[in-house]
Amino acid sequence: AELQGGWKQNESNLQEWDTRGSLTKEDVIKRRFGTVVVDIDEKSLKHGVLGLVIAIVEIIRDALKLQAIRRMEGRSLSEEEVERLGVALMDLDTAIEEIKQEQGIFESVKSVRDGLDRIVDDVLDKMINPETWQEERKPWA
Repeated sequence: AELQGGWKQNESNLQEWDTRGSLTKEDVIKRRFGTVVVDIDEKSLKHGVLGLVIAIVEIIRDALKLQAIRRMEGRSLSEEEVERLGVALMDLDTAIEEIKQEQGIFESVKSVRDGLDRIVDDVLDKMINPETWQEERKPWA
C-alpha cells in the first residue's frame, strides 16, 4: 500500500499508524517516534540568519540615531562632530540597503523587525497596563 506523499508501507506496517490513509510520512513518523525529520533549505536558512543580523544592525543604528539627536539637542557635540556623525550614519544606511538588495533579504529583515516590534509592543503594553500581565499569569498560578 502507498501512503500519501508517495511513500510505501514497510515491514513495520506503518499503515496501522495511518488508519484513514490521510497522513503524510512526517505525520506517521511523528506519531510513531515523537520526532519529525526537518528538511532545511540552505538558501532560506542563510536568508533568515542574514535577515536577523541585518535587523539587529538596523536596531543598533536606530539607537545610535536617537543618541545622536539627544547629543545634538543637548549641544554636547561640536559642528565637526555632528558632521562626522551624520556622514557615518548615512554611510551605515547605504551599506545596510546595499546588503539587503544584493542578498535579496528585504522581506526577511522586514519579517524579523515586525516580529520584534510585536514583542516590544507587548512588553510596553504590559508595563503600561500591569493588570493585563497579572490576568495572563493567573492560569499558571
